[in-house]
Amino acid sequence: MPSSSTEPPGPGPAQAAAMPPSASATPTPPAVNTLLSPRQRALLEASDEPDLGSLSLSSTSSTAANNSHGVHLDLATILASERVYKDVAATSYPCSVGKALSQEDESNRPTEANLTYGEIPFRSMAFILEKIRQDYGKPRPAEGDNQDEEEEDEESGVMQEPGKDVLYDIGSGTGKPCFAAAAIFPFRKVVGIEVLGSLHEAALKIKSTWEVEAVPALAAARGGGMRGGEEGAAKTMTTQLEFLQGDFRDMTLCDWPSKADVCVANSTCFSSELMLDLAGLAAGMRKGSVFVTLTKRLPSPDWETVDDTLMMMSWGGATVYTQRKKTPPCPRIN
Repeated sequence: MPSSSTEPPGPGPAQAAAMPPSASATPTPPAVNTLLSPRQRALLEASDEPDLGSLSLSSTSSTAANNSHGVHLDLATILASERVYKDVAATSYPCSVGKALSQEDESNRPTEANLTYGEIPFRSMAFILEKIRQDYGKPRPAEGDNQDEEEEDEESGVMQEPGKDVLYDIGSGTGKPCFAAAAIFPFRKVVGIEVLGSLHEAALKIKSTWEVEAVPALAAARGGGMRGGEEGAAKTMTTQLEFLQGDFRDMTLCDWPSKADVCVANSTCFSSELMLDLAGLAAGMRKGSVFVTLTKRLPSPDWETVDDTLMMMSWGGATVYTQRKKTPPCPRIN
């Protein structure tokens, strides 16, 4: 059973959320755009080639009607990192290429899965990760006097230190959400798991270029973008990227639940059975870890939905569910 990126059937503007208003691509559908928060619209509509010195936090800091909880976007740094991402990953492998590769790779396509291809655009990924870093990944005080080892796991937080956390992308496609994550925040490691060989090979090709061209460019682009004492470490931090081909349910391939601090799954077209499998394995993640799914929540009481926000994807709008683990890791039953 695969874990490929998904897109619901039907027409939609490829990478609409990453397109500036001046681009020739189909503009964002107004019916969807009006539902986005002011900050999301500001990020979505920001010029692709701005005068970075003229951008201010006030352009993205208006109060949102959804669950944004005062998230502030460093728009200049996001757009500078996006430029690196586009130059190295997105230009050579647009969403249309990933879609074509997935359609051609019939030999490894399981019959019970809907593997229609779609991607999380860079700017939507930036908004998702910044909300985790600034709010939902913050350490929470232990309840009562029982500050045992399990509570310490939760108190360590998520995305609070450069070079500490590991992100997994379940169904990573050509790897672009992984490259985006590495560009947005200096994770210790970002790992993509993809079942289709053609998409996996594309991710490896991008990775070889990324390590030569993007890593030094990102160090310069980040500049002073990280806040507080993170600045010096963030400038020199290199995120390790790894791509694995196989079924995410195969624990001999990778025991991702025991290693992941943040997980992302483009689950829009996942079946109910696949969502149950995903939730069953995610029960092994640590308390306080974060799991992001699209369109469907994890069907498990182990997870608290801390945010549900409409965001733009390559095919149009999708609800992004950010879920935080409430319970300690559960032993896996084979």
